[in-house]
Amino acid sequence: RLVYADGSWYEGMFSNGKPHGKGTRSYPDGSLYRGELKGEARDGFGVLELTTGDTYEGGFKNNLYSGTGTLNYKDGGYYTGGFKNNMFHGSGEMHYGNGSVYTGEYVGGLAEGPGAMQFQDGSLYEGQFVAGQMHGKGRYQYADGSVYTGTFEDGQLHGKGKMVYGDGRVFEGEFIDGNPVLSPEEIDS
Repeated sequence: RLVYADGSWYEGMFSNGKPHGKGTRSYPDGSLYRGELKGEARDGFGVLELTTGDTYEGGFKNNLYSGTGTLNYKDGGYYTGGFKNNMFHGSGEMHYGNGSVYTGEYVGGLAEGPGAMQFQDGSLYEGQFVAGQMHGKGRYQYADGSVYTGTFEDGQLHGKGKMVYGDGRVFEGEFIDGNPVLSPEEIDS
């Protein structure tokens, strides 16, 4: 067992007097790691228990989440999928603590490309994401049964689209910032 000056410790395999291979490492902030190390770096498969109550299980490269893993949050939410440089990257699925679920692609920690978001109220969006927002072509089914098919910008209905309302009414045309653009005739009726 190796005890550091700050009170943290390492227990496990050594190579040339340094931690190397499988072992358990405590950190000054109270976090605990069990898994593979190369020198002082987490590298390979391991489990990191953070003082926040969150836990990561999966691949590490030079102390960073890398490859495939699962990050469990204290609030009950969790992410499982790809990681790169400590961020969500590639295919993944995020289960939020409030019950919402995102399934799709990530780049640099944000939803990017094709994906689906099931909201806690039962609404469902399927389509394109850019920088974590609904953006591009998509379909949004509301909890009341209304369905919008068309384009989105920065998370809102924007551009050409068609809304079929739960009561059967239909609007097809332009949307700006989430609202249909009505002609004077449509406003008067």
